[in-house]
Amino acid sequence: MDLFLLTGIDNTPINEYFKILIEKDEDSCQPQKLTIKKVIEIFFQIIIMYFAASLSWGCSGKFPTAIRVLFAIFSAMFGMTYILLYWFFRADLCLKN
Repeated sequence: MDLFLLTGIDNTPINEYFKILIEKDEDSCQPQKLTIKKVIEIFFQIIIMYFAASLSWGCSGKFPTAIRVLFAIFSAMFGMTYILLYWFFRADLCLKN
């Protein structure tokens, strides 16, 4: 998902982004314009973060609340990675409970 956010919906090659990062000019300090594409990407990222945190919270019921909160924070930070790992390794364990 992070690679998708880096390259974007319009399939711009990743090399173009590296060129932008390397080039230093006076305009680079100016705030960037918030586009509808970026708003949609942020919206989907928030949904993925919430879904990953809720999966983590529901699956770690045996642990104390502080540990569950910590697990939820880390799963939200690494949202898509956590969801994929959950799907491959933990889904059958959590669904049995």
